[in-house]
Amino acid sequence: MGAGTYDPRNHLGAKPPVTLPLALRPTPHVWSAQDVWFVTVNGADELPDMAIGRLPAATATELEAMVQKTMTFEKGVPVTNATLVADEKDGTSDFKTAATNWIRPRLFAAGYALSAQYLDDLPATNIRGQTRNTLNGGRHLLTYFGHGSEVLWSAKDLWNTNDVRLLTNTVYHLVAVFSCQSGAFGHPKGDCLGEAFVKRPNHGAAAFAGPTSLSVQIFAEKMADGFFAEFANTTTRLGDSLEAGRLRTWTYNPNACEVKTYGILGDPALRKYGR
Repeated sequence: MGAGTYDPRNHLGAKPPVTLPLALRPTPHVWSAQDVWFVTVNGADELPDMAIGRLPAATATELEAMVQKTMTFEKGVPVTNATLVADEKDGTSDFKTAATNWIRPRLFAAGYALSAQYLDDLPATNIRGQTRNTLNGGRHLLTYFGHGSEVLWSAKDLWNTNDVRLLTNTVYHLVAVFSCQSGAFGHPKGDCLGEAFVKRPNHGAAAFAGPTSLSVQIFAEKMADGFFAEFANTTTRLGDSLEAGRLRTWTYNPNACEVKTYGILGDPALRKYGR
């Protein structure tokens, strides 16, 4: 529990009141927060030996709100529906196909009602509106495949931190992102998308899973493949789904930095389907 910052000595004058040290580690792209470093203790491989997550609370009030959302989510009877968002095709990166291949079949087989919001098929303004409407109407899951940054999805700005702050939903959802940097929680002067989702009091998400660094498409697809192969298991926890994705990625390429940079903002022991 605690906000993370790459500036623990407060040289920038923006250190959060409550912090938990982060492991700032290199990748081939950038240095990034890698909380899994704390639980990668057994053997020479890069796989963590248990699930880990972070409640990125900078104050006691933020912590209380996150814990309350976690408890409410677990006590509820989840709706079996999801909103799938995907960026437009970019060269060899076909994000709609990735969502169609690795997310949709597993959720459909599990009986989910699905809302597909793909930039290849719809204008950005429609996707923003439909994403907001479906979340406010009550969703179990929101996913994204595509380009992104700490604060937005897609160069067309399909969704950003301001959109999260406008949510009015009272059914808390899960967020799973297979993009770049949406979970980069280490900046002392602002929240990433993942933080915005879980820190939004009384609204937003119960938990977020996604990368703190840049994410290569083929490895993001392997992460999604493993994640959603496990996700429909109603007896396991959110951390189990992410670790299944991590193992699938590591099996494909043990040197993929995505093995170390995908993490959870929220409780890794969260029961995905409530009570």
